[in-house]
Amino acid sequence: MKDTNFLNYTLYMRCAKILTCFLALPVLTILGCTESPRQEIPAFENLTDLNFKRICVIKGSIDEQYVGLKYPKSVKMSYENIEELYDALEKGECDGGLVASDYATGEYLNAYKEIGVLQDSVFVTDEISVAIAKQNNIQESKIYNLTILHTGNHGGAMFSQNGFGGLAERATFFNQIRSKNRNVIILDAGNLNGESFASRYHNAMPDIKAYNAMEYTATVFGNRDFDNPLFQLREQMDSSQFNWLGINVRDNIGSGDYIGKPYIIKNIDGLRVGIIGVSSTGMRNMAMHAKQVQWINEIATARRTVKQLRSLPKNERANIIILLANFGDAPNIWGGISAETLADSVQGINLIVHSSLPEQLGSLKIRNNIPMVSAGANGKSVGMANIQVKKDEVIYFSWNSMPILTSIYEPDPEILKMLLDYTNKIPEDFKSTVMTTTAKFNQFNSGGENLSYRQETAFGDLISDAMTWLGKKQGKQIDFSIINGGFIRGSLPEGMVTKKDIAEALPYDNVLKIISMRGSDVAKLFEFIAGIPLGSSAFPQVSKEVKYKLTYTHDNGKATGKISDLRINDSPIDSSKIYNIVTTNFLLEGGDNYPIFKNNKGIYNISMPVRSAVTEYAKILAQPVTPSTDERIKVIEQHSFENARSKRK
Repeated sequence: MKDTNFLNYTLYMRCAKILTCFLALPVLTILGCTESPRQEIPAFENLTDLNFKRICVIKGSIDEQYVGLKYPKSVKMSYENIEELYDALEKGECDGGLVASDYATGEYLNAYKEIGVLQDSVFVTDEISVAIAKQNNIQESKIYNLTILHTGNHGGAMFSQNGFGGLAERATFFNQIRSKNRNVIILDAGNLNGESFASRYHNAMPDIKAYNAMEYTATVFGNRDFDNPLFQLREQMDSSQFNWLGINVRDNIGSGDYIGKPYIIKNIDGLRVGIIGVSSTGMRNMAMHAKQVQWINEIATARRTVKQLRSLPKNERANIIILLANFGDAPNIWGGISAETLADSVQGINLIVHSSLPEQLGSLKIRNNIPMVSAGANGKSVGMANIQVKKDEVIYFSWNSMPILTSIYEPDPEILKMLLDYTNKIPEDFKSTVMTTTAKFNQFNSGGENLSYRQETAFGDLISDAMTWLGKKQGKQIDFSIINGGFIRGSLPEGMVTKKDIAEALPYDNVLKIISMRGSDVAKLFEFIAGIPLGSSAFPQVSKEVKYKLTYTHDNGKATGKISDLRINDSPIDSSKIYNIVTTNFLLEGGDNYPIFKNNKGIYNISMPVRSAVTEYAKILAQPVTPSTDERIKVIEQHSFENARSKRK
């Protein structure tokens, strides 16, 4: 692969404070000094070099005689079998043990020939026996090598798209890395759940089985994971062979316990790696079932947990700490924490793996000497960090973002078969055609941004008009409908549109509600809409009964919105009138920061998912349907110098 296919970062941590070179090129490299030489672990010629005082041996083995000859001053402790011997070592009953070479696998011996250390702290003494050492002076002289592979915002992307990604292709890449690197941890920065229809239809079971097969170590809770009710999320967790982490998310409808584990400490070749999961409290305004979760301050819980892992007894505490975080590298409109703020506020972290939605190849920043890394969304790339640790200190760090290119990585056949089997279980009814179109209902610009986050879209018009239509079918007088642009996750194709196409574009199970509101509160609703930043998933899509202008004035990097010419059914808002509005349970409950719907005068539950309303509405339209907008929302952007010029005139 050419260098232009990946980002590369190398940092020698002892010299991090004197970094002077930063090259923002297709190959990103930061160098502070030359690499310090690697130190090999010595092979011990005899047991006296190990300085054991208490030695574990297996009863009846040649080692019982060997200890007496080679180490007469030691206390010999005998055990029935190798399992008991290893248990004794873990409990600290002895300083080390001897295992006859018959118990030592050829893999251990081959590894010894290469690097001088067999497994954890296992050392060859001669052809007869293998000595297992637990002494601190030996442990502390060792340089540990660790490879961390990480993904994030998988979003249910089971298969490759446009030549990138795919779970089966990712598995092939992981297998190649494992064949070259002995100590590998695989992490995911959250949002395993997402928009994929096949994934959501099967409650992410295909994705979870693939993660199990790829031997992921842990993921962290993301906002998309809480789009499911907790009982459904727990079904996913029960099927997972990897850990779901979160120090600041607890059950709000039951016991109040952690929903997953707050952290784990993973022993890799004797190196204890602490992995802490943190979720942004901003999710309380984004996730559909956020009310089922207690959201706890990120900084306070991170500080407390890092201190806890650093304060454990010496033979238990974490040598390094990785923060696995479901939030971006910088502050955003949702509130909650960012990786930058966390790096500024919490000491003792060696690496932050987060879930920012970067360019396809991932991103890296350095903050307070802490690398902050993220991988491309939907599995399009995998981040790879190589770390060396000595005496609880990271002495070497390098990072690459590796694109998962279908032209390079063949799909793993077993995982691919499993994914296809799940896909084939989707009912035939979803293949039925519900409408035909003359052109694509496109939801994205050339940069991949969702257009319904900043403007009226043809698909947004179709959805909101379908909501009004369904409300009227209930025998209700409906004034207008409104939905958040972030609800729309895909486009509709040109030509035949199937039930599956609509389900994929509208993957969430939001149901429709009719709420009654006084006109004065409807006016406040549109005041709130004026304050929504361009590019936010809260940006509304409205039915044809509503028309308004939305002017954003940009001044010193800040955009201020103002609504004018607002009409509902060709009339200004009557503050004393009661309006009937169709919206979703998500917005009614305050999702995307919509608070005003709580001031309602009554609720009628339609109990039909939005996608079902759109499917039924599409069937009654004159075919074929042409995507179009009618300027029900007219967005105008102007800059402060334009205002100043108009005032001078």
